[in-house]
Amino acid sequence: MEKTAFYLDDYTLIKAYFYKPFDASAVNEIKILKNGKEIEYQIGIEFERNEYVKYKIILESEYEYNDDIVILYNNRSHHPRLRHIVSTKRFEDDFYPDVRTLGPFYKHGETTFRVWAPLSERVELRLIEFNQIMPMTYTEKGVYEINLKGSYDLISYRYIITRDGISKETVDPFAYSGGPNASCSTVLDPDKFIKKKIKPANEIKNNNDAIIYEISVRDFTSIVCSGTKTHGLFISLCEDDTAFEGLPTGLSYIKDLGVTHIQLMPVMDFGSVDEVKKDSYNWGYDPSQYNVTEGIYCSDVYDPYKRVNELREMVNKMHENDIRVNLDIVFNHVYHASEFSFEILLPYFAFRYADDETLSNGSFCGNEIRSENKLMHDYILLMSSRYLDIYDIDGLRFDLMGLTDIDTVNDVYKELKKKKADFMLYGEGWDMPSTLAYNKRSSLNNSLSLKNIGFFNPRFRDGVKGPTMGDSVYEPGYVLGNLGLTHEIKECLGAFVLNGYFSNPGQSVNYVECHDNTTFLDKMQLCIPNESYKNGKKRAKLALALILLAQGIPFIHSGQEFLRTKYRIDDTYNKGDYFNQMDYALRNQNIDVVNFTKDMIRIRKEYKEFRYHTKDEIIHNVFFEDYYEMLIYHAGKMVVFINPSVYEHKYKVNSRIRIVYNCDSFDKVIVKDELTIKPLSIVIGENIA
Repeated sequence: MEKTAFYLDDYTLIKAYFYKPFDASAVNEIKILKNGKEIEYQIGIEFERNEYVKYKIILESEYEYNDDIVILYNNRSHHPRLRHIVSTKRFEDDFYPDVRTLGPFYKHGETTFRVWAPLSERVELRLIEFNQIMPMTYTEKGVYEINLKGSYDLISYRYIITRDGISKETVDPFAYSGGPNASCSTVLDPDKFIKKKIKPANEIKNNNDAIIYEISVRDFTSIVCSGTKTHGLFISLCEDDTAFEGLPTGLSYIKDLGVTHIQLMPVMDFGSVDEVKKDSYNWGYDPSQYNVTEGIYCSDVYDPYKRVNELREMVNKMHENDIRVNLDIVFNHVYHASEFSFEILLPYFAFRYADDETLSNGSFCGNEIRSENKLMHDYILLMSSRYLDIYDIDGLRFDLMGLTDIDTVNDVYKELKKKKADFMLYGEGWDMPSTLAYNKRSSLNNSLSLKNIGFFNPRFRDGVKGPTMGDSVYEPGYVLGNLGLTHEIKECLGAFVLNGYFSNPGQSVNYVECHDNTTFLDKMQLCIPNESYKNGKKRAKLALALILLAQGIPFIHSGQEFLRTKYRIDDTYNKGDYFNQMDYALRNQNIDVVNFTKDMIRIRKEYKEFRYHTKDEIIHNVFFEDYYEMLIYHAGKMVVFINPSVYEHKYKVNSRIRIVYNCDSFDKVIVKDELTIKPLSIVIGENIA
C-alpha cells in the first residue's frame, strides 16, 4: 500500500508526501473537496528524497477553521493535518491570547482554570485527587475555561487534549508548582508564598560593578565536609556559620569571598533526574518545565509550596548577606519535544523546523524553542517576570542565548529593568546552526543590537587560558605561556570596546572557566604537563587577576579560585558528585589562591578605575605599555604591571607610584626609581603626584 501524508501549512498551502514507490500518474488525478465541493488547485514537486517525493499544492481559496478538506487520491480519502499553519501571522491574529490570563487562578471559595489549546476537538480538566474528569468550555482565542466552586488549594490536576480523535494529557505550563517528575500541576494560593523582600545593603549602580560567582545548588554543599546539616538543597545554602577545618564553607564561604552575585546553574524543573529516587546526577540543562522549580533541590519533593518558598527563602538569605542571585535559564530547548506541554496543547507550534520538516537543532539537544513566535515570546517574558516577582532574583543568564531572538531578549531586559533598577541580563552569544535568521539571533555578531545585554566573551577566555574545544585544548593562552597574545590581552583588559567588538564594557562577561569544558588547572596540565604546582598556582592567580582587574563584568566559576579539577573530563554534566562537588579540602590546601582572589575582589571594589561604565571612559583613561615580556596596564591613576614570563623584570619608574599590591600583600610603599616584578606575577600601583 502506498504511504502518503498531507499537511496544511498555510491557508492555501498543502504539503503532500508520497513515499516510494508510488504512482506518479495518480498524483496528477488528485481531487480536492472543500465542504463537499471540488475546488481548483495547482500542484508541483518541491523536492525529492531517496524515500519520498514532496509536492506543494496551492488551493484556489483559503481554508477556514471549520472547513472539511478531503483529498481524493488513488481511490482513498485523506484529511490533511494542520501543521505549520499554526506559525502564520493570520493564525497569530486569530488565536493568540494574553498569556497573563492563562493558568489556575485561585480564590478563597473558587478556582478558575484557563488553558490555551486551539484547534482541539475537546479539552478536559482531570482532578487527580478526586479521580474526576470535567469538560472545559471554549471561550475565545483558543482558550478553554472552567470555574469550580469550593476549596482547591493543593489540588493536583492535568489537562486532557483531544485532537484528530486522539487524547493526550499534559501539565499546565502556567501553574506555579506541581508534583514529582512533572506528574501533575498543582493549584496554589499565592497568598501563601513568602512575600518578604530583603534589599541587599550595597547598591549596584552599573553591571560593571558586579562580580559573578557561578555555583550549582547541589555541588556547593553536596560534600560531607561542607559542614552543612543538609546537602545539595536550597535550604543548604541558607545555613550560616559552617566551616571545615576552621575555614568557612557554603554561604559563609561566599560571603567571605566578597562576590556581589551568585549565578545558580539551572533550578527550574529538568527531566534527566528522577526527583523521587534521586539516583542520578545532572546539571539541569534539559528543561521540562519553565514554571516549576526543580524538586531535587527542595527538602520535600511532594510539597508544592516548598518548590516556591525554599528558593525564595534562599534568595532572601543571600540578599540579607548582600549577595544578589542570578538564574541560569535554558529557554533555547526542552528535554523532550514530544512531551513539552505546548507541543501537546498545539503540535508544531513551539519549535522551529528545517526545510525538510525535521526539528531545527542548533541546541544539539534535539529541538529549539521558537522564541520569535509571539506567544512563545510572551511566555518567556512572563516566566522571566515571575522569577523576579516571586523569587526576587536579580538577573538572568540565558543559556545558548544566540538561539533566542533579539526582540525577546531585549524585551525581557526592558520589562525586568523597569521592575528592578539593577537587574542584569547576559548569556552565551554563540552562533549555532539554527534556522533562525542570522540577523535575528541574540549572538555576539549582533551585539550592537543588544547594547544592554552582556555576552560571555570567548576571546577573553581563549586569550587568557586558550581554546577549550577538541584538539585546541592543547593550545596555551597568554598566562599559560603564549606571550604572542599580548595584543589580545590588551583587548581583554579594555573590554573589547576600542575595536568595536562591543559597544560598552557591560557587554563583556570576562571569564576563563565556567561549568562547561576544562577547568583552568586541567587545561594547564594539558598545555604544560611538566609545570610545577607552585608555578601552576602563580598562573592561576594571574588569570584571576586579569578577570578581576579588566574592564567589563568579571565571572568566576566556583572552585576556580582554589584550582578546582574535573580530572580532565571536558563535560561533567552527568558524572556525579565526585567530579562536580565543591571540594573544601582542596580549598584549604590552596587557601593562598583563595586569599589572592579575595584581595583582587577587594581592589576591584575599592578602585573604580577597574570598572569604568562607558566606552568613553575607557578611551580616555585606559592605555598600555609593552615592556620586554611584560604588559603594563594603565587605568586612570592605577597601573598594573603584568609579568606572564618565568623571568624577573625590573622597570624604571618615571614618576612616584604607591604600591597597592605586590606578592600577595598590600604593600602601600612608594616607589620612585626602580620596581621589580617577579615571574608570573602582577604588581598594582597608584600614580601619585
